[in-house]
Amino acid sequence: MNPNNNSVQQFAAAAGSFCDLVEHYQDYSPDNKGWLNLIGRQLLRLDAGIQPLHGQGVEAEYSMLQDLEERFNLFQKLKVFLGNLDEYWSEGDLEAGDGLKTGSLADDITDLYFDLKRGLSLYRAGVDSEHRAIELWLYSYHVHWQQHLRDSKRQLFEFRRASPTPPGTPDRPLSRPQ
Repeated sequence: MNPNNNSVQQFAAAAGSFCDLVEHYQDYSPDNKGWLNLIGRQLLRLDAGIQPLHGQGVEAEYSMLQDLEERFNLFQKLKVFLGNLDEYWSEGDLEAGDGLKTGSLADDITDLYFDLKRGLSLYRAGVDSEHRAIELWLYSYHVHWQQHLRDSKRQLFEFRRASPTPPGTPDRPLSRPQ
């Protein structure tokens, strides 16, 4: 695996922007979907940015157990924040035919956040850790967050298709602590 440094920096920047949005979700209003529009833009950057990092034989240690309680706490907060925007029909729901929605943006965003944040911590630890960060991002992408990325992108696209943001509507926080 030998991704160029620019590709790694771009992916790390996208991961950092995504994590920053998640960490500051409470600064945004869920009513105007501004936060979700910004999240959607970062998901596109992440999707495009992971592709140049791909290599052969990537293996890394990966477990969700080390931060399970933190994941659950963030999931609960995002679920409340998103309200009726959280749940969506997943691909399997239509096949099951039981009328239950199992897709959750809060779940998708939470899992993406923790997988990206873990790699970002390694990346920021220094040059020696950059390779391990790339391996972790790629491995966790393949075994976990790739599907969350696809599902959340699809759902956010459906939101935009159903009710596009009117021209001139700012996608900015209501107030941002300085």
